[in-house]
Amino acid sequence: MISQIIAECQYDPAALDDFRSRFWNDRYAAVEKLIQRGIDEGVFRSSIDPGRAAQLFYAPVYLHLMFSLGPLDDSLAEHLVDLGIQGVAARPEVNPTGP
Repeated sequence: MISQIIAECQYDPAALDDFRSRFWNDRYAAVEKLIQRGIDEGVFRSSIDPGRAAQLFYAPVYLHLMFSLGPLDDSLAEHLVDLGIQGVAARPEVNPTGP
């Protein structure tokens, strides 16, 4: 179903606007807000852009849906989130000249 909606949105600007306003915008904003909170709390690196990081989390899900790669089960969702978190997680500063 998602692949059909996305395909339709490629050629119908009204369908794209409808999809964004009824489905996408609020969900995307919620993820951006969570990421910003993680940045503010030091859980995520301060150098990341919350919008780009949100795309990091959404992209594999939509790829999975668009190409019918199987069901999105809890195990896959947890794995994708773990991979994404590792990518944006705060890391200790490394001093290249020594301690």
